[in-house]
Amino acid sequence: LNRHRGEPFAQWTWQQLSSHVVDFAATLLRAGVMPGDRDAQWSSNRREWLVADLSLHLNGVVHVPIHRPLSAQQAATQVSHSEARLLLVENAGQAEQIAGRIAEDIAVVCFDGDGEDSAVPLLSDLLGAIENEDRTRVADLRSSTPEAVHLATILYTSGTTGEPKGVMLGQDHLLFTATQM
Repeated sequence: LNRHRGEPFAQWTWQQLSSHVVDFAATLLRAGVMPGDRDAQWSSNRREWLVADLSLHLNGVVHVPIHRPLSAQQAATQVSHSEARLLLVENAGQAEQIAGRIAEDIAVVCFDGDGEDSAVPLLSDLLGAIENEDRTRVADLRSSTPEAVHLATILYTSGTTGEPKGVMLGQDHLLFTATQM
């Protein structure tokens, strides 16, 4: 998995990926993100995107991926429309672009720091605060399989014939796609 364009390839075993997913899922629980909540992610493809996606599903949280090339206003519209409680972004610069366009009660977390002090928390700082009981809570959630009809993700259309629409996909839709592959 590449971290950023131009950086060397970094191999993860399935066990390492699982560990990163559980740690991030525990971080989400510690931050008060609960099953059924909706959390958005406005980011380029990167390993943190994949870890976040899997962590959100593990916790029963509805993932709202937002296409990175969208403008800050378009992204803010989708964050608001989806009723997201958390927004994951790449860096403080991206957080600044969307600040003031989303409700103040939506938490924003950055994957990367830019070397400057920022009011936006970094994912790495949040990951450093997790404890074993947080991981145990994830394991407890893991033992309960989501029902097929539970909402898993909201994907927004391109809006070619009007405003983008949020397509609500359940666990059954994701499972069907995976088994067809």
